[in-house]
Amino acid sequence: MSLEVNVRDEFLKPLPHVHLYKHESDEKSYRQVPKDWYSFLSNSDDNSGRAESRSSGGIRHEFHYIQYDRVDFLKLIKKVIKPRHRSFIDVGCGAGDKLDIVKSLRPDMHVVGVEHDPAMATWARLVADEVFCQDALTLDFAPFDVIYAYWPVCNGDLMMKLCRRIIKTKRRSSKFILVGFRASRQADNEFLARHTISGVCL
Repeated sequence: MSLEVNVRDEFLKPLPHVHLYKHESDEKSYRQVPKDWYSFLSNSDDNSGRAESRSSGGIRHEFHYIQYDRVDFLKLIKKVIKPRHRSFIDVGCGAGDKLDIVKSLRPDMHVVGVEHDPAMATWARLVADEVFCQDALTLDFAPFDVIYAYWPVCNGDLMMKLCRRIIKTKRRSSKFILVGFRASRQADNEFLARHTISGVCL
């Protein structure tokens, strides 16, 4: 059996529903929850825009899922990614939908994700060349030509710390695409404007 068939079979395995949807409203019945990875990524019924964060005793800092239109993402990376770019990382890659798009667009690129949630990282590994399941604040971003982040941390101060970490450790020639995030301090926003490429947040 070919690798392609095996991967497709993996996509159609049931999702770990309890984990992925543990923060969803109880109003959403189990019948409405996508039953496989492909349906999960195709789900477009989130009318709230940005997913709300939910903390447990002030401990939780990550968004459980944020939807960003994949057509807009494709337009964005087509403008940013150049033939000379050989590596791409999605910071807070979730289940890997953006990694899948980049790999389809540029099969020659080394496509990497970093994801704090082990369940999401498991699904992202089906489409990425490599996925780090770790705190992005511990990662060195120097190896990557294009760095992408769609506001993966709901705490504004931690998110700004992550942005500074990326900017400090990346190469000067690397591109940092930052989507959706706006810092509370104007000085921080001016700093980000100098060092990042902004994307449209729906």
